[in-house]
Amino acid sequence: MSEAVWEAVWGRTDAARARARFALGLATGRDVQFGAAVALALSGDSRSAQPLAGDLAARFPEDTSVQTNYLPVLSAFRSLAANEPARALEALEANRPYEGATPAITFNWFFGGRYPLYLRGVALASLGRQREAVEELRKLLDRRGLLLADPLGALARVQLARAYAASGDLAQARASYQSFFDLAKDADPGLPLVEQARAELARLP
Repeated sequence: MSEAVWEAVWGRTDAARARARFALGLATGRDVQFGAAVALALSGDSRSAQPLAGDLAARFPEDTSVQTNYLPVLSAFRSLAANEPARALEALEANRPYEGATPAITFNWFFGGRYPLYLRGVALASLGRQREAVEELRKLLDRRGLLLADPLGALARVQLARAYAASGDLAQARASYQSFFDLAKDADPGLPLVEQARAELARLP
């Protein structure tokens, strides 16, 4: 399941979906279901993530991690996939009092804690509110002790660069792209996220 999330973040969608489904074939625990759903959503298959979210909601109605992190995150993914960023922001409000907290999955697998901030940034950027998007993404990246080794840190750097570029701050956009490339300097060749970021940087004026 953890591998599925990593594959999805770096853009290897087929591998992400295959690993997520393999994990679900082995176990249906709370964190496995959430991680698999995140991997599916990140790889563009939000429809397959929806039944997992529904099952989590039914099985864990009083679980703090599920109710304030997992379900808002999966709902936001679904809304963004439907091009409804305002609804994504509404869903993420449930996490607002807990955005500095560490959900259960982070203790075991070192990812999943900061996804609400990332998705809030993506939603704000989709609404044209680039400065607010930058603020949310900076909150995610500036507290590395909460981000830990989460692969989302790589994707967040690219998203931050996009927000800076859309706001007209090209110097900060280039700096954010460079931060990403520094992180990915030893990455396998041909990773989709790396190639996409390289193309975006090349198109900056």
